[in-house]
Amino acid sequence: PGILRAYVKPGHYDALSFTYQSILERTMGIKFLWGEVKELDGEKQIAHIKPMFSDHTEEVAFDYCVIAAGCTFGLFSKWGESLWAPTVNEGAIAESEWKHIDERFIEGRRRHIFEEHEKLAALNKKKANVLVVGAGFIGVEWVTELQHYFPNLKLTIMDFLPKCLGPLPQNAASYCDKYMKEHGIKCYYGMKYAPKEEGFFQKIGLNGEPDCTFVDS
Repeated sequence: PGILRAYVKPGHYDALSFTYQSILERTMGIKFLWGEVKELDGEKQIAHIKPMFSDHTEEVAFDYCVIAAGCTFGLFSKWGESLWAPTVNEGAIAESEWKHIDERFIEGRRRHIFEEHEKLAALNKKKANVLVVGAGFIGVEWVTELQHYFPNLKLTIMDFLPKCLGPLPQNAASYCDKYMKEHGIKCYYGMKYAPKEEGFFQKIGLNGEPDCTFVDS
């Protein structure tokens, strides 16, 4: 997903983002309502929607309802919160790790990306140890982006599966594994992420807890 590049090169975000209203209404002739669906009544065929700048919900009738809300997949958050998707649901914002930023707005999302970029720059300056948990599509892309843009980082990636890019053919996994190791990224497979287990970090070549950990799905 191209959004990962934005964290290491913030200017890339502008190439990925746009406002829905201008595209949907002016180009495609689709009415756009900016708000959050709080309830769907299938029997009455009514959606209860809270518009962005309102304290009350409105009822919108429908003949057919297509739910295409995407997903979030943060394993350690009940909301599935992760860096890679904005936190936009009202309930999730109140419990967010970055509740000081409203990512329902493009500017809020941009601010969050800039904040994370500054953290990465600081880690790079101190030559920090960074652990990426999960060597699937996102994990491999993320750790290689980090290596390219922040070469002073000491990077480690690990996965419970016996290889990286588990769903892909062996040739793809071998290629990425070779690339990562040639670029100084330590790779550990067939290991469960168990940070509270005594001696765990030593098993993946670290003297202790890393300076920063990213858990990717």
